[in-house]
Amino acid sequence: MNLPVQAKHSHRYTFTTFTKKHFVKSIISETNMSLLIRVFFLAAVVWLLYRAYIRWQTGNRGDTPPQDALQTVARCEGCGVYLPVQTLSPLGRCGACEQKRP
Repeated sequence: MNLPVQAKHSHRYTFTTFTKKHFVKSIISETNMSLLIRVFFLAAVVWLLYRAYIRWQTGNRGDTPPQDALQTVARCEGCGVYLPVQTLSPLGRCGACEQKRP
């Protein structure tokens, strides 16, 4: 009866193959990753504080001009251009069409 042969896994690290060089590389890479995460976190906090400051500054402005009221517009009977109702003649024409009128 043939028993299956157990294969040796050479790709796994053992204590004898894991050298001091590998250990130092792993510590450096973990430190760099930790530093990178800290830098991203700090950048996010700074960005949020900046946005909050800008929002606070724009909210505290007292010199904002009042918004203009909406005007009613109508179409000129002669040329079809939309103009405010106050600028049209009683016949519904703009100034240019009124001057061309015979």
